[in-house]
Amino acid sequence: MALIFFTCYNLLKLNRIKTAHKKQDLTLERKCIKFIEIFLKPYLTQNENMNIGKRIKELRIANQLTQDELAARSDLSAAFISMLERNKSSVSIEGLTKVLTVLGESLSDFFSSDNKKAYVYGKKDRVEVREQGIEKYELLVPSSTTMAMEPARLVIAQNETLGPIKPYSGEEIGYILKGRVLIRLGNRKKIASAGSCYQFKANQEHSLENVGKSAAEILLITWPPQF
Repeated sequence: MALIFFTCYNLLKLNRIKTAHKKQDLTLERKCIKFIEIFLKPYLTQNENMNIGKRIKELRIANQLTQDELAARSDLSAAFISMLERNKSSVSIEGLTKVLTVLGESLSDFFSSDNKKAYVYGKKDRVEVREQGIEKYELLVPSSTTMAMEPARLVIAQNETLGPIKPYSGEEIGYILKGRVLIRLGNRKKIASAGSCYQFKANQEHSLENVGKSAAEILLITWPPQF
């Protein structure tokens, strides 16, 4: 819902340019903007779900700007930018738009839930896929089943085989971290050792067999996700 109001605000800004000579239209615009700012107050004030000051500071640093430079380019004071980054001051939509324009960020992207989504994952975040016929099959990113690609860590014990895997419309990329693996693709087969990688379209039956003397470990990326 908030994004709808962001869009309305941007349209009102465009309308301001087109109707600058019409006093009545400008009065209506100001009333609409006031209403939008009231609606968006929870988004524009500091709260645990959206740290505006922290996000602005991150964007400013990413753009290699000082507070003084950001203030000058956004037509605001350096003191205000400093207070804003420390969450000591609230900001209007118009003021926030000025800052974000300099930082190359749109309002919708700034408030997007993607900005709060984790992007670094540890061992505890891994999801184990059972009954694959090998020692371990772990999804490295818990939400990868909804993404374009699916990264996984495979541990294949000696004499174990993953597959045969039925053909599907997609691709696989693998990197052998440890051991020796016999890769079968259709009627072809080849051994890959630690440090080697492989890539193929998955439109043929294929399998991964550990032919080494110890467990093999593989970083596997499939497109699209298979789980």
